Amino acid sequence: MKTRAYAKLNLFLEIKKRRKDGYHNLLSLFCLTSVHDEIEVRKIKKPGIRLEMKNFANIDSLPAEKNLAYKAALAFCDKFSKKPCYEITIKKFIPAGAGLGGGSSDCAAVLRCLADMEKINLKSEKNRKKLFSLALELGADVPFFLSRESAAVCSLKGEKIRPLAVNAPMPYALIVWPDAFVSTADVYRNLVIAAEKEIEKKSLLLKSFEKALVGSKPVDFSKYLFNRLESPAFRLSPAVKRTAGFLKEKTGGNALMTGSGGAVFALSYDRKRLIEIKAALSPLHKFIFLAKFI
Repeated sequence: MKTRAYAKLNLFLEIKKRRKDGYHNLLSLFCLTSVHDEIEVRKIKKPGIRLEMKNFANIDSLPAEKNLAYKAALAFCDKFSKKPCYEITIKKFIPAGAGLGGGSSDCAAVLRCLADMEKINLKSEKNRKKLFSLALELGADVPFFLSRESAAVCSLKGEKIRPLAVNAPMPYALIVWPDAFVSTADVYRNLVIAAEKEIEKKSLLLKSFEKALVGSKPVDFSKYLFNRLESPAFRLSPAVKRTAGFLKEKTGGNALMTGSGGAVFALSYDRKRLIEIKAALSPLHKFIFLAKFI
């Protein structure tokens, strides 16, 4: 089976209090983009799971056992009592450590392929719960990618997924990873949780954002884009701060860091404008994508 694993952008991200399990509750708007990895899963006769990574991104040599897609295949076999006899090939285009969810998306894609290949009936509530429970064990973002929703508001650790039917015309996105790895753990360690009143204000802002997106008119994204993790990430990485500042200046505030960084993105309905910005940044950065929302 062949499939695509799409990258996501967080158009909104508020972080709430820390949970007993070490995660934080969040409130986020996830949207899939056209940037993707390519996944192929084959069933083979010889026992074991083989993973081949064709690297077109920034992945250094990594033992297969540490790859999330490999872990997904092993966990799937254990959860659904299947013999591990698979070969997985990943053409990797989404840079790792960029906040684009590439590893989680690959993981979900492998789970979907295996469920289809092994004819797991996902119309069965029991099987569906088993698969989504497994996805959450593998990573907080994996359930969103597994859901196949193009846009959704996610809460709790990320596993509570409320699909959003976007009707408004969507802009193009210029995604830039400024070759800067930002540690998610360090970003969260430097995060100051906002007061409850401030979080409530941001929750109301997200509701207004949702209302705009389900409408039929073009959206002024500069009024709604928000990421609580920008401030700590900017303190840790001058490169991410500098790139985000450049994009915000060039697009009138229609730019944001995604996830915990370090990729940043700019939005515009004017594709030519983004192409001009891309041309200006291309000599400085290797990973720049002109993308659409899907």
